[in-house]
Amino acid sequence: MLGLRLIVHPAVAVGVYFAILLLWAAAVSYLFTPKYKYVMIELKMYRVLVNHDKGLMPIWITASSEEAAKRMVMEAEGCPERAIRSIERMSSAPTRRRK
Repeated sequence: MLGLRLIVHPAVAVGVYFAILLLWAAAVSYLFTPKYKYVMIELKMYRVLVNHDKGLMPIWITASSEEAAKRMVMEAEGCPERAIRSIERMSSAPTRRRK
């Protein structure tokens, strides 16, 4: 049987080894990085006064902005924009008063 011997200079062998190592590291980092970005949204508490048939009704809602709160209330209640009397940003969630 004919034996095949490849004689390579040690510096070339080390260079090839590091090239393979870098390619492996790049492949691993590509596979484990998320393909989407995380976005932080700050949610705030709003009190929206809606004009109903029986009078004004306050609705507490958590949204990112006043516009988002208005759209959410309009969609949930099925009311036009003119039915919303006011939108007030609250500092905290509502608490029940003791009698």
